Amino acid sequence: MSINFRILKRHGVLVEDKDGFTESLRSVPNRKASETFRQWKIRLFGEDIKGLSIYAPFEPAPQTKMSTLFNECGSDYLISALKNYRMLAEGEAESAFESALEASTEELTKKLTTVPTDVLQEIIDESEGSLQSSAVEFLKRYINGGKNNINTKEVLTDLVKSYSDVVQKYRSLKQQTTL
Repeated sequence: MSINFRILKRHGVLVEDKDGFTESLRSVPNRKASETFRQWKIRLFGEDIKGLSIYAPFEPAPQTKMSTLFNECGSDYLISALKNYRMLAEGEAESAFESALEASTEELTKKLTTVPTDVLQEIIDESEGSLQSSAVEFLKRYINGGKNNINTKEVLTDLVKSYSDVVQKYRSLKQQTTL
């Protein structure tokens, strides 16, 4: 949020600062009762700076000409400020969209790289006893591991290594029986 918008929210005035004094503010202090405009400038900026204009809602005298109001009210600045605020709002919306997209991407990545332990239990349940006890034990290790989601690569790596070990033992036994 821009510093000018924070000043507007906190103090109720829109500031025109052509010299960039407001940009030096890190934060906007709270209002003080009965503080004058001069005291406010000194408190915020350290000195009674010149060239700082404010726009505040007021009711002009009924006989004031509209051309006078046009010249004195600084409508060009107000229009510029509103356009800048609109760009700021669009930027914030874009930032929020990017954050949501990033969160969605992280969630999608998580879904694509993990398997819920419920799925492992479903594999056991749906096999209706056709799985070997070693396969059931293999899946139960992950189910009982205390995690809701298991890294897919971890499961597949462990499965391939276990399969490789079993095949190696089988071939070794087969070779011993044929001798």
